[in-house]
Amino acid sequence: MQEFFRPLLQLLKPFEDFFHAYLQEGILHSILFQIFRYMHLYLYEYVDYLIFGIFAIPFFYLVPKKFRKYYLIFASFTMISVMHGVLFTSCLLAFPVAIHFLVRHWQKRALKDEVFRKKATKGLVSFVIVFYLLLLAREHYHWSPLVPIFDMPLMVPLVHFAGIAFMLPKLIHYIVDSLSGKITISKTSHFALFMIFFPIFRLGPIEKFQNFQRDILQSEQNGISRFDIGYGLYRITLGVIKSIIFTAVLYPWRIWSANHIGDASWWWLQWMVFVGTFDVYFHFGGYSDIAVGFSRLLGFRAMENFYLPFLARNIGEMWRRWHISLSFWLRDYVFLPLGGSRKNGIRNAIITFFICGVWHDLAWKYVLWGTLQGVALAVLGAWGMFWYQVENKPNYMKPLKPIKAFMKARPRLSYALGVFVTLEFFGLTGFYFVIGIDKATYAVMRFFTFGWYVAP
Repeated sequence: MQEFFRPLLQLLKPFEDFFHAYLQEGILHSILFQIFRYMHLYLYEYVDYLIFGIFAIPFFYLVPKKFRKYYLIFASFTMISVMHGVLFTSCLLAFPVAIHFLVRHWQKRALKDEVFRKKATKGLVSFVIVFYLLLLAREHYHWSPLVPIFDMPLMVPLVHFAGIAFMLPKLIHYIVDSLSGKITISKTSHFALFMIFFPIFRLGPIEKFQNFQRDILQSEQNGISRFDIGYGLYRITLGVIKSIIFTAVLYPWRIWSANHIGDASWWWLQWMVFVGTFDVYFHFGGYSDIAVGFSRLLGFRAMENFYLPFLARNIGEMWRRWHISLSFWLRDYVFLPLGGSRKNGIRNAIITFFICGVWHDLAWKYVLWGTLQGVALAVLGAWGMFWYQVENKPNYMKPLKPIKAFMKARPRLSYALGVFVTLEFFGLTGFYFVIGIDKATYAVMRFFTFGWYVAP
């Protein structure tokens, strides 16, 4: 794939040569140099969207409405094949389609027999999860499965880069909701497109099949409106701007800061906490905007992934605003089946976000990061219950009642304090996500000792 896309990066070269030749040394020259430098990273990461937008989307509007879903299956399959090969893409589509036929075969019996439904659901979900974990393990042990008959290794790319990580939750959702009766009708063509729909295939968001099938049917009947086209172009533009800011400003700043933690003052570490969080947001938010925009151009209202996350007053609200599609999936298919907050809520919260960490990768930094989010949600629940008892129980913690009354009488102060603490926690734990355990632990130690701690 790298060799295929590398010539496209040369499109920047004439512009770079022009500015180097005719723009004098100065701050503008330095800014443009950095922008072009990291635009290479941007184009390498999103060049597949560029190609899909140029070659696939214009022909989409020429295809009759009733055939557009088949065209999108073909275009998505072709695009993924260009990136990862036809054999891999065929296997990638054949696996969920086989699950789809099995689910359709078992659906009627599952709706009548609850015991069978539970066994079938657990069995299929377990099979899919084990398959995913094997792919994750393969990345760390560098082995490739052999293709039957042909006796040749199947080259499997990284599960997140190949879209497998986002296919997993969609497939589990489809199994659970189909066998429980929430999905009653599912055409194979609709399901196949749901699995490999290119705009949300590699980077999400994690859609629900019911919403996706609704958009297919509406698009077949009504076509694509001018508003959808205009809004789609707006979101793509917004995503490109965010991505350029990430690649040209925030990403190099993060790399430089991670290599100079030992020289950073406490104020600089505090700055790292906030800007580091924006770094992740501009990266994830940028590609989410691009995915939503491309989806809207094709008549699909993809789920929003972010909604003003930096206004969250606690970690629970943060996760209702941050990576929303993943948060809701974890709630519906992990946290609630475990018992929710009614039964062993602390344990369930920790398990849920432990799984969230493992979903990102089989690496300790993600496991630790996810577990810390789960612990924070558990602490939030206990914290809320504690102050509820302080306010409502007559003889419980009397010295704290004036504090509760003071904060309740000043909601803006309470809100601002909650936002600050939430960003502090999310940014500090985010160090583990973006720079690894060793550097993150060093940064956290220096932060809480006001810059006095020095690594031995």
